[in-house]
Amino acid sequence: MNYRIGLDLGIASVGWAILEDDNKGNPKRIVKLGSRIFDVAENPKDGSSLALNRREARNTRRRLRRRNHRIKRTKNLLEKYNIITIKEIENMYATYKFQFNPYELRVKGLDEKLTNSELARVLISFVKRRGYKSNSKAEEMGKLLVATKENEILMKEKNYRTIGEMYLKDEKFKIQMPDGRVLFKVRNTTDEYKNTPLRKLLLDEIKQ
Repeated sequence: MNYRIGLDLGIASVGWAILEDDNKGNPKRIVKLGSRIFDVAENPKDGSSLALNRREARNTRRRLRRRNHRIKRTKNLLEKYNIITIKEIENMYATYKFQFNPYELRVKGLDEKLTNSELARVLISFVKRRGYKSNSKAEEMGKLLVATKENEILMKEKNYRTIGEMYLKDEKFKIQMPDGRVLFKVRNTTDEYKNTPLRKLLLDEIKQ
């Protein structure tokens, strides 16, 4: 006798049925069916998934793994074209022998030639935070898309040559500290995306 099993999987139940088939594989009769009900795997306080923490941790690991892979490929590329060796790069970061931060170097490089070590620092900085790119129509009205569009408009209005120059010089990205120091903020916080550039703008800057 030939059988087949059908399952209906839900978030709080599993429906099942056992069917008997004829010799040609067509359903003949229902042998047995039923369902199993269980508690929804969510936090009763806020309805969030019990797997949320694991999923977020997994996404973080995946994001870091991809970023480290991009950095490794960039180092290999720099060494391949005899710009700087991987050993020299690692020594540079290990000893923190940096005359400028990468944003200052990005602006400096628009007007004068960077040294090989400076170029390496800039390119590695780019691949660490490579900007936003999406083909998802559902996200077009989101905060992130609004922020990136505002930054693109700001660049054109104030004639900044690159996104890096805008970050370093515009008041929008500066913070007045209690001790009087002025710092520039280029990192996002939770639910804030004003420092997110479009990836195409970063590609334009690398070419410049």
